[in-house]
Amino acid sequence: MTQEHIEDEIKDTENFRESIHQMIVKIDELSTQINWKRPEIQISQFLSLILIRLLKVLESEREHCRRLTLRNSMLIPFSFNPFWDSFASAVDDNPGLSDVDKLNYLRNLLEGPAAGAIRGLPLTAENYESARAILKKRFEQPQVIINAHIEGLEKVSAVSAYNHLRRLRLLYDRVEAHVRALQVLGINSESYGKLLIPLLKEKVPPNMRLRISRTVDQPEWDLDVLLDAFDHEIEARERCEPIGTNPTDPSTSKKPFSVPSRKS
Repeated sequence: MTQEHIEDEIKDTENFRESIHQMIVKIDELSTQINWKRPEIQISQFLSLILIRLLKVLESEREHCRRLTLRNSMLIPFSFNPFWDSFASAVDDNPGLSDVDKLNYLRNLLEGPAAGAIRGLPLTAENYESARAILKKRFEQPQVIINAHIEGLEKVSAVSAYNHLRRLRLLYDRVEAHVRALQVLGINSESYGKLLIPLLKEKVPPNMRLRISRTVDQPEWDLDVLLDAFDHEIEARERCEPIGTNPTDPSTSKKPFSVPSRKS
């Protein structure tokens, strides 16, 4: 689950709450228009209108939860906090859902170890709090999250060719995301940077290492300085390379024009 997805979920939830507020305002407006001398007909129409609007809101809510299910089907340690923030915004803090509904949504969202952790809980209102406690105890552990980020840094895919610009950008973005997440947890790059730098140097092409070495003019490399130099090198490449081209892609590697050969 990415930050963009989390922001989308928060925005959808805000829109949902706004729709409820607008419905309440409309109900108040309509209630003042009832002719109380002959209320039976207008009240019936009034209640029918309320029911229709309520059904539309509930359908919107169900669609929102279905989208959440598709987006957050996998839970891994370093994604627990973003996952739970998104889940809380859409489901846990939703007053329109019962605890049984919340537990049902939660069970449908999880896979792997997270799903196994609460699989034995029957679908009852009382067990929703138990499921929350189990997941938070198991996955909301700072050391587990830190270990997952370090492991993620170690497993970032290497890029073998200097002209693989998109892969280089992806490599940088993934490393940067793990490093910033560790900073949020209070782990500064100084504590692990010297161990990580040799590993990262092996994940970039030799000519990229040479260019970075010319930029980082100091005996011992600092991780933040290394990442800045890496980012500047990629940005320079992105400015020079035409949009939509990729030297390794056969569909874009053709010359823009060709000079016909002279016939002798």
